Amino acid sequence: MNVTRNKLIYKVLRNYYEKGLTQQEIADKYNISRIKVSRLIRKALDDKIVQIRINIPIDATNKLEQKIEELYGIEDAIVVAVQSKDIIQELGEAVAAYLTMHIQSDDIIGITWGRFISASINAMPEMNYPNVRIVQILGGLGDPASNIHGTELAIRMARKLEAKARLLHSPGIVRSKEIRKALMENTQIFETLKLAENASFALVGIGTFNSSASLLRESEIITGEEVSRLIQKGGVGNISLRSFDEWGNQIPDEIDERVVGLTYNQIKRIPRIIGVAGGNEKHRAIMAALRGKWVNTLITDDQTAQFLIENSKKS
Repeated sequence: MNVTRNKLIYKVLRNYYEKGLTQQEIADKYNISRIKVSRLIRKALDDKIVQIRINIPIDATNKLEQKIEELYGIEDAIVVAVQSKDIIQELGEAVAAYLTMHIQSDDIIGITWGRFISASINAMPEMNYPNVRIVQILGGLGDPASNIHGTELAIRMARKLEAKARLLHSPGIVRSKEIRKALMENTQIFETLKLAENASFALVGIGTFNSSASLLRESEIITGEEVSRLIQKGGVGNISLRSFDEWGNQIPDEIDERVVGLTYNQIKRIPRIIGVAGGNEKHRAIMAALRGKWVNTLITDDQTAQFLIENSKKS
């Protein structure tokens, strides 16, 4: 009986894998049920009679991605071999492609602000997700007319997806903790941040404290004195105005008490945090964000990826 059964298994496998017949066609051919065919195929896989190998060509960026995922324990790394001088545009295109594949019909998408996120939204195709909600996880920073302002980005992304935008009608940072407290008691602001806290995933930029950073290029966000203080405390980067040192540890500062946005703990509870950043000036900040588990998905360039791999164990 076993011999007969094995012969049937081999016939099923040959027809399924070599001839490309469907399970129903095989069932009809041998006068057995489609469920029986499915079970025979499943058993062949379990018994290692059939072993499937995926022969996908591995290029240099694939290897870099795998290494970053292993070294930093993140879910996903996307590495772009940048071909032009416009790293922001090329990474934006990679983010757009990633989002196109991963957005679900009822997602809540949190976003921050900045040049990389703006480029990502620009590169997105028009899609139809009427039940998706785009929500700011941080109030507006810099010039409200700027194309990297959080409110502007939320509106643009919602238009691209034919989704709903939930705007945070507040500055991202205010003059005192008393002003912040009053704003947080506003029903609209409270409910918007509650929605942001429940985001399916967040798309965030990884900021630095060097002279090229959007944080400093956009006036009246934080002062040079405040930046110097954060650097003296060991600050190398920030996400949504929450600062961290080279190991990704949060740096407590009075600025935290003036930020209108999700807190450090609230940000880190979002299931998937997609960080997009690249370029030499952001190397240390990106590595720190990975070390501190501020992001669990990274989209970056190949030179940054090489830096992250070579310096992962350095203290």
